[in-house]
Amino acid sequence: KSVAGLRISYLARTGGIRKDDLIEPYHDRVRESVRKTLDDKTARQRHRRLATALGQTADGRQKPELWVTHLEAAGKPLEAARCAADAGGSLPLRQRVVFLDQCQFHE
Repeated sequence: KSVAGLRISYLARTGGIRKDDLIEPYHDRVRESVRKTLDDKTARQRHRRLATALGQTADGRQKPELWVTHLEAAGKPLEAARCAADAGGSLPLRQRVVFLDQCQFHE
């Protein structure tokens, strides 16, 4: 019943109807649904926790665009700008420019 509800709500798709079939969530829809339930302060706290966790893992440091996104959403534009600057060429130029501009604004 739970899986059917997720499918009907367009939050997940499945490879079939058997119990061992793959269930694949639609991450964007799940994220939007969860975000609608959070007030701004709670959302910033969650982003801060995610950014902290990403900053402490090699995987997180290898995906600076994800780390930068969570820092920015946590209300930490200066840290986001520093992360973007440290990322060097791994972030798209437009994103680096935006965050570097913010860094100069906050200094």
